[in-house]
Amino acid sequence: MTPEALLNLACKGLPKVGRIIEQYEDLCLPDYLETLVPGAGTPSYQPMKDLLEVVYQYIEPLLGQDAAKMAVQDLEAHPVVLTASHFGVEYFPQTFQGRLIFSLLALKKKISASTLITFACGNIPLNNAVFPRGALISQAGLENIDHLSGRLPIFPDRLKRSIVSAAPAFDREMLDRAGARFSRMAKGQNIPAGVCDALDFILEEIYKNSSVLGLSSYSDQSVVVNHLIWKLIFKGMDNAPDSICLEFEKIAGRLLEFDLFNPQSLAGLILFDPNLRCGVLAELDGVSGCWSLNPHKQQRAVSCKGEKQGDMPSNCGTVFFWGIDDTGRKLSLNLEARGSGIPSFFGLDDKGRSREWPCTPESLQTGISEGRLIPSMFLCFAVLLFARGLTCIGGYFQGEYLPAMQKGLARALGKSRKYETLAGFIAQARTDAYLDGMLAVMARVGDHLVPAGPLELAAGKGMILADMDRLSRLTVREAHLADLFDTLQDALPANTLPHGWKRQLARDTFRSLKDKVVMK
Repeated sequence: MTPEALLNLACKGLPKVGRIIEQYEDLCLPDYLETLVPGAGTPSYQPMKDLLEVVYQYIEPLLGQDAAKMAVQDLEAHPVVLTASHFGVEYFPQTFQGRLIFSLLALKKKISASTLITFACGNIPLNNAVFPRGALISQAGLENIDHLSGRLPIFPDRLKRSIVSAAPAFDREMLDRAGARFSRMAKGQNIPAGVCDALDFILEEIYKNSSVLGLSSYSDQSVVVNHLIWKLIFKGMDNAPDSICLEFEKIAGRLLEFDLFNPQSLAGLILFDPNLRCGVLAELDGVSGCWSLNPHKQQRAVSCKGEKQGDMPSNCGTVFFWGIDDTGRKLSLNLEARGSGIPSFFGLDDKGRSREWPCTPESLQTGISEGRLIPSMFLCFAVLLFARGLTCIGGYFQGEYLPAMQKGLARALGKSRKYETLAGFIAQARTDAYLDGMLAVMARVGDHLVPAGPLELAAGKGMILADMDRLSRLTVREAHLADLFDTLQDALPANTLPHGWKRQLARDTFRSLKDKVVMK
């Protein structure tokens, strides 16, 4: 099948992609990005001030005062973030290049900003498809094209099911083992010398940097490592905007510590008004990214494998929070009233042991501060998008479940006259902002093109102004054609495509896009 025919299949399997192609296919990327920027003075139910404080306090100890000040200044002027990524050190081409494309907003002066922010989902296990457990290598020789990508683990096997939000920091011993393993891997998989050199440099000079090894969690290490890799990619451009990745759940959790004790906050109303809480639970029952009120389905959530941020099958989920067990694995929670009449969040760990958190401000705050509770995807969006009006530019799955969350929450609020005004704020929140399924830079392997992640970009001497100018001329349709390697696997059932389809697509993509995309 031709790339055009495959794109049509992707549009059918992913309705959000189909709508974007239909509406914006001929727009160049900077002009498309401009449609995502919120207008000035967009109203919100709660003010942004505490969000800005939280972002500053998060960034300042990790990246310094100047980076924190600039990020907050730009976020206040343009309250928009990218939410299509998983958290962890980012090597996955699709999401890394989402940030690359996002940077065109500032580079091409669509907005006046020097920093663009990503809030990335941290409730995924280290062995998720984007592999936050280690590094992904896309450019590994023709013989490996059908098995993109090569994986180099850094964390040991015993931690592979720990989620990024709760994973311990990597240490020098882990990095030394990974380096030795990579030396063997490079010889066996015919990895280009430039990619080998790039990964060696990143492991030795970035991962082993004292500012990284001195941090106490993988989550904090990821903020710094991602920032340093971005700087490496753009070392040849003085005017490149900064890109800062933060953990979505950590931001939302810190805001909840304000909201839990504010009875008029959106989160406070949802959690502690019994009638509204019941209405929200009923309206969002079965919605992806939310929960199932059938406890047998709900408890299966731990084994569900969403490939994208917040993507969960409709029979999986958790009620408002995820619990975290002693090994850093997440627990699906239900909300039940037992004994005292005060409902509690209950969950079972892998050993069948029950965990409980009463639904009170004090108990939930303690659970969050101790790292035993993290907000669910719904609660993250409730706190940031629906309450504070932050525009969240997400992926093709977010383009389906976020409007469903919005409608369900608005319906639940609309059942009470006292919440009519609040329901109006919810209804006008933007839930269709999309930046996903697109690539602009590809790695050349002979007469084939494959997705390029940060390793391939670094091996290709990073990004220069001429590359970004070329990238900015790419259309929305062309960028989607370049990312069919990843999009098709999300759009179609497993084993639908014939053996060898990636090799054929890599060859066809070279023929059709070699004069369009940036090649490294």
